[in-house]
Amino acid sequence: MKNWKIGTRLGTGFALVLALAAVIAAIGVMGLQRVGDGTERMAQRSLAKERLAATWLQATSNNSVRTFALVKSNDAAVQAYLQENIGRTSKLISETQKKLEAMLETPEEEALSADIKRRRTAYIDLRNAILKLKAEGKQDEAGQITDSRLVPMLSG
Repeated sequence: MKNWKIGTRLGTGFALVLALAAVIAAIGVMGLQRVGDGTERMAQRSLAKERLAATWLQATSNNSVRTFALVKSNDAAVQAYLQENIGRTSKLISETQKKLEAMLETPEEEALSADIKRRRTAYIDLRNAILKLKAEGKQDEAGQITDSRLVPMLSG
């Protein structure tokens, strides 16, 4: 190397600096790619959770309207139709709930899920009690419980 001309030495040094810059740039690009992939996975997971929650909300809203209509209706055919749809939608809600629970990651999400599960159980128990009263012919009592407890439960 001592015998190299100054132009050769400068060219070799510049080539080494250029190669080092290319290696640093390649490492940076790979790091950014990993960060981008992680962000995309995180966004997809959040989007999936949001979609499941939206499905759950819509199904719950549908069932609440059906339950209210079922309690207020005296037509056997309408009651059978509503009961069938409530059952089918409840199954969808349970499946959605299981999928969503499998995706929970933080203690806050776990706490919200436990609270929702508790409220859903209370709602289903109340709904079943009202429907039992209605089946026993206690329409007035079923209507009173619907108005005093079920409607406020559905509102909040």
